[in-house]
Amino acid sequence: MRTNVQMPVVVAALLLYAAFASVFFFSYGLPSLNGEIPQQMYADTLTYETAALNWGEENELVAIDGNYLGPVTVLALFDHNRILVHAFNLILLVVSVAVALSRLEVNRTVFLLAFLSSPLLLFSTIGVNKEIFLVPLSLFLAVYMREQRLRWLLLSLVFAVLARWQLMVFVVALYMVNLPFNPLRGRRFRLLIMLLAAITVAYPILASGLLEAVEAISIEGGMQESGSASGIYPLMQSIQRSYGYFLVVVPKALQLLFGYLTRFSLEGISEDFWNAFVIMSQSAHNLLLLVLCLVLRKRRLANDMFFLICMFSIIFATTPVFGPRYFFPVGIWLALWLAQTTEAKADGARTMQPPLGTGASHA
Repeated sequence: MRTNVQMPVVVAALLLYAAFASVFFFSYGLPSLNGEIPQQMYADTLTYETAALNWGEENELVAIDGNYLGPVTVLALFDHNRILVHAFNLILLVVSVAVALSRLEVNRTVFLLAFLSSPLLLFSTIGVNKEIFLVPLSLFLAVYMREQRLRWLLLSLVFAVLARWQLMVFVVALYMVNLPFNPLRGRRFRLLIMLLAAITVAYPILASGLLEAVEAISIEGGMQESGSASGIYPLMQSIQRSYGYFLVVVPKALQLLFGYLTRFSLEGISEDFWNAFVIMSQSAHNLLLLVLCLVLRKRRLANDMFFLICMFSIIFATTPVFGPRYFFPVGIWLALWLAQTTEAKADGARTMQPPLGTGASHA
């Protein structure tokens, strides 16, 4: 078995990446935010900055149709200084990855190569955004699944609150799944089937009540994805609202993960750099990692990363808005799955597997 790289080497690699990200920030990211170059290298950064400047008591930081808590808090903490926000993003990235890798049984070299090559990760270090909170959230949930210690779940919950309220639902659901007295603990396939059935029945009811504000923008989300309200995504959303979510959960998840690969064009990059290049590149990255995992790793629900990906996809593919960024945690868990040196069992036991690259079969 190959010796894993030591943590000082990991930290050095992360600092080197942070240095590269800073050069990228001052060369392209900051000029983009300042409107000095035509390429938009961010998603909602200017929206958050404007909202934070005009925030009043009548505004809600956390609501069903939006969550501004994380971005507004960061902007207030650093007095709207874009350079300090960028530094905060890098510190959060380096610390969370270093802490997680010190606890997880993974090939650190493989993980760093798979994770740091993420296009969305680089662009998420530029300005204030929610995606940067998904890094510690995803990593600490992976640590929680391995150690089953509440502090990692609570840390994940903090970052879920700062990002999206739907993530809080996911974290709480994951906690309930792992309760000792849960009769379905260790019966993960049955649990996922029941979760899918529950969402299939509950979503149409919630869509006409609690989630009505979110559903109201689903047509706009579909138009962003397809250029018209008659695209594939709105059609699947219509089926979902008619108690057919179990029919569309897989294609919706796949479209959120890889959908932009079908829209590549050089003209699109010049007109919509963020979606046509950044999100499209992330879709290609997701696809590469998934193919490698399917070829080199066992597809078993007893594997914690595979289970996290399945459970997250069932919950988050319900989104009425075509938002591939929502699936950023899946890319992180794919990198961890690919880098695993042990395979977690549902009952907490572990069996050793050869690290990636040893030539052993994982079929």
